[in-house]
Amino acid sequence: GLRDTLSTALTTMGLMGGAFIFIDTGEDDTVDILNKTSKSGEIKRSLRFQVIDPIFTTPQGFNASDPLAEDFYKPSVFFIMGKTVHRSRLIRFVENEVPDLLKPSYNFFGIPQSQLLSDYVTHFRKNREEVNTLLHKFSTSFIKTNLKTQLFQGQSWGPVSDRVKFFAKYRDNQGVGLLDKEAEDFVQVNTPITGLTDIVRQSLEFVVSVNQSGVVKTLGYTPNGFSSGESDVKLQADLIATRQEKILRKPIEEILKLLQLHLFGDIDQTLTF
Repeated sequence: GLRDTLSTALTTMGLMGGAFIFIDTGEDDTVDILNKTSKSGEIKRSLRFQVIDPIFTTPQGFNASDPLAEDFYKPSVFFIMGKTVHRSRLIRFVENEVPDLLKPSYNFFGIPQSQLLSDYVTHFRKNREEVNTLLHKFSTSFIKTNLKTQLFQGQSWGPVSDRVKFFAKYRDNQGVGLLDKEAEDFVQVNTPITGLTDIVRQSLEFVVSVNQSGVVKTLGYTPNGFSSGESDVKLQADLIATRQEKILRKPIEEILKLLQLHLFGDIDQTLTF
């Protein structure tokens, strides 16, 4: 079940900025450092991996006074819903690290991918809604008539309102518009809608590009300026490989060593992937 466990950890990291995988050996006392050598008896007896949502974790304390120390802004012990757990029993997943000064604000994890996407998603939704609103009223009709008494003499707008309602009642593709021959005129103003599709499409592509998920895979069409989607697919594959090396290699290496200790009692350094 490690594939599902890692997938859950990565999803939680994207939503919350980070995640822990708890190395569960069945021991109740988790405050001590986990022995990850061939002399470790608890790893040989039992081994299970469990994803911990960062909302349930908080550091017991951290060194914020000595930047030259190895544990500077790196908590060694965490509280997980009141239970004390040593850092060696947790496998940390973080992609978007923050400067040390901001780490307490982010609970010693990173910036969530969802937070990076939030601004672009908001802009896309706003653009889409504005275009829908514009399409609803892109054409505006004007009746040129005498409004002197209403504008300057304080007369009632009732007759004007009735006139507009009367005009709108009979004016459609199957009706007839009626205007006074001498005192009225009719004008229709249309708002240009050319380019609105490109604006909405580009704002959606910004969301995809920031997420590095690929236009072809995510949206199902070829991005503008490309004759085919092959370049986009290749770029996405390269980005995935880079993120795998950045995020997954160290956790997987540690998990494989723990599995060897549990199954065989020793670590074979020649085993790799």
